[in-house]
Amino acid sequence: MTGWVQIARYAHPSKGGLSIVFLLMLIAVGLEVLKPWPLKLIVDYVLKGKPLPDSISGIGSLPAGGTPLGLLGWFSAGTVLVFLAHRLTSTIRGYARAGVGMRMTYNLGWSLFDYLQRLSLRFHSRHQTGDLVRRVTTDSGCIRELILGAFMPALASLFNLAAMFVVMWKLDRSLALLSILVAPVLILFIRLFSGPMMERTYRHQQIEGKMMSLAEQTLTAIPLVQSFGREDDADRKWGGLSQSSFRAYLGTILSQMQFKIGVSGTTALGAAMVMAVGGFHVIRGSLTVGSLIVFLSYVTALYAPMETLAYLFTSFASATARARRVIEILEVQDRVQETPDAVPFPVPVG
Repeated sequence: MTGWVQIARYAHPSKGGLSIVFLLMLIAVGLEVLKPWPLKLIVDYVLKGKPLPDSISGIGSLPAGGTPLGLLGWFSAGTVLVFLAHRLTSTIRGYARAGVGMRMTYNLGWSLFDYLQRLSLRFHSRHQTGDLVRRVTTDSGCIRELILGAFMPALASLFNLAAMFVVMWKLDRSLALLSILVAPVLILFIRLFSGPMMERTYRHQQIEGKMMSLAEQTLTAIPLVQSFGREDDADRKWGGLSQSSFRAYLGTILSQMQFKIGVSGTTALGAAMVMAVGGFHVIRGSLTVGSLIVFLSYVTALYAPMETLAYLFTSFASATARARRVIEILEVQDRVQETPDAVPFPVPVG
């Protein structure tokens, strides 16, 4: 069993909660697709005095639905209802996500803590206690970041991307193809920056572990440190590690900033191209103003999941670095072996 499978299996007890979070994500995707449609209907039908399409002609039977002001009120109310439904779904999803994430983190941390207790004294003599503490208390959060911070948002973004593209394809195929042209450029940025971001984040996590070990060793031995006057030596070691951690952190942030600038610039260029070509289609009469408004809304909504997918690699880099540190422990084969004929240790009396 590989280390990654070992990490993933700790999500299995929370499969029910994960299913609920995923279902709420799909509902949010559907509501996101509905958002611009009331505005399109107002622009293309209410303001121009045109009859409603047959698919929604039933709205006319609602109270005051046969008048422009009545339709304006109903479509405006629809916008509010979609917004409130989206907000309610997001709130419930956030609450469920927090509970599921902490449960998975505690399960992994408990298992890692139990595993460390059963490793040999030889292993513990070769590893710093502070670094092991950090792996149990901090790095165990990698499972929450990998599943809820990377995998499930990526899956939701792919569904969102597919839904948006289908609607855009029905509105205007040439504009839909134009809007999706930024995807290869985003993939290129991911390939260029994902590796360096992961390595720099891993190095930063390693240095942070050394800092925790130094703090633990110094503070637990504080009587000896003060007796021999070693405070300045400890300060120098801490200062050196702090500088290394600072440089590693800045290197990680620099990679992330370069990556985000490239992604944002690419999506902005794509939106500008769609806006220019879409305006030309309206002038030519092949696209209505309302459809262009919906299309531009979808372009923004289309690029949002694309950017989410791209930016997830920064979260994935951090989670992967922590997961590597957890896997390094779980793959150690140096457990204390219990012999079948072992004699129980006698309990002292008196």
